[in-house]
Amino acid sequence: MNRRARFASIATRRRALCLAALASAYVLAGGDAFAKATTARAAQNRTSSSKTAASKGKKKQASTKVKGSRASKPSPAAVTEVSKVDGKVDGTIAVFPFGGNDGDSIQGPVSEILSDKGLTLMTDLRPVDMAEQFRDLAATLHLAAFVDGKVNTLGNKSKATISIRSGYSGRRVASFVVATTPDELPGEISEKLWTRLGPTLRRACADARRPRRRAHAPMQINAGTPLDNHPASQNVGAATSDIPG
Repeated sequence: MNRRARFASIATRRRALCLAALASAYVLAGGDAFAKATTARAAQNRTSSSKTAASKGKKKQASTKVKGSRASKPSPAAVTEVSKVDGKVDGTIAVFPFGGNDGDSIQGPVSEILSDKGLTLMTDLRPVDMAEQFRDLAATLHLAAFVDGKVNTLGNKSKATISIRSGYSGRRVASFVVATTPDELPGEISEKLWTRLGPTLRRACADARRPRRRAHAPMQINAGTPLDNHPASQNVGAATSDIPG
């Protein structure tokens, strides 16, 4: 009985050692797998973080390039303003005779500047009195604006005033005043006239394309009852036939 018990005890001890070894191997295998999984997950996180940082850097660089390109180009408003000042204008305007004691010396250069900018000039009109009359005149003759001015010279001083009246509204919308010596006056006007009055004339030409309504209907004259238009020979024949033979 003692021998059997001793063999059973040895077998039990061996079985326990085997189970302990298996358990240790399982635990070690599980720890290695966990370590590997953790390492792989950390590497994946580092890769995604680096990709995210790289994409943010590219976006920032792209936005910087866009901002730089926008800053290097002029704004649309600036381009529009340049074209408004330097470009040609399509429209017809009336230029009235200039007043003052020296108006004739300036009207020629002013008309030449306006014509060089593409405007068609009418110089054989006389100004009217009221805004609605200007409006009706512009609607009848398809005028965009009216230009008038006056120049007064006294000794070594000259003063020129050039005004623009809208054909659409009939009202004065802009004026340009130059005060200098008589010798320098033509040069001052040639240099600054279009810069000061060009945008106003552009707006006036644009307004002239809008539908316009007359302040007064065109005048119609009723001449009365129409006259008899029979030929004189018929009347003479009718008169002679009534004479007794």
